[in-house]
Amino acid sequence: MLRYDILNYTDADGLVAPNKCASTDRGVSGNGVLYTAELVAILASRGELLDSDKDRWRAAMKGCMVVPGLVERGPTKIGDQEGPDDYVGYAVGAFLCDPDAAGAVIQRAWDWNGFLNNEVHGSTRHPDGSINWSAFLIRQPALVALYYYAAGKKPIVPLRMFSALSLALSGFSDPGNVMLSWMRMQVVGEQDWMHRLASWIWKKRLRSSYPNGMQDVAAKYFQAGHPFVQYWQD
Repeated sequence: MLRYDILNYTDADGLVAPNKCASTDRGVSGNGVLYTAELVAILASRGELLDSDKDRWRAAMKGCMVVPGLVERGPTKIGDQEGPDDYVGYAVGAFLCDPDAAGAVIQRAWDWNGFLNNEVHGSTRHPDGSINWSAFLIRQPALVALYYYAAGKKPIVPLRMFSALSLALSGFSDPGNVMLSWMRMQVVGEQDWMHRLASWIWKKRLRSSYPNGMQDVAAKYFQAGHPFVQYWQD
């Protein structure tokens, strides 16, 4: 089963890694916040997500959040600027395991004027004084909409429309981007008619690019033998 097979790819902090690792290894997960959320999302899509899986997700995320609502790359990478990929993962994990966690990110973004700055808390700048545009995550409307949906709230209509359109038209050349779109779909896919239509279009396009669906995508992204390659379904 996936939850057991993935243990050989889980580090000491409970974060899923792209490659095999020892249970004592730290800092080897890369985008571990995203991969750990992919684990719970795949389990949920298979109807196998248990309360114990949700507990493990929450435990792993505790080490990735020094300031409430500000996601860190991992317990060994505090202060590294986080990017949108892990925030997508965190939103999906929160949606499935702890919706209040998504609400905390929304509140942090409001409090810090849209800059989720890991380097200088509450600031718009890098330590050298230049603007930290990487931290200005509200520049991505689909990500903003995703967090509102994950927190159980309805975003404003323009954000809903952008979210659905960006899902339907998202690209398929980069398997990493395909996985992010699939992750978003786990939250927004059944929210309204626009997203249901966008999800239908996306799935049709997926199969035209990857005949075996998400298993092909995972096989292109992860090394052979990674459990996601076997268990990831559309």
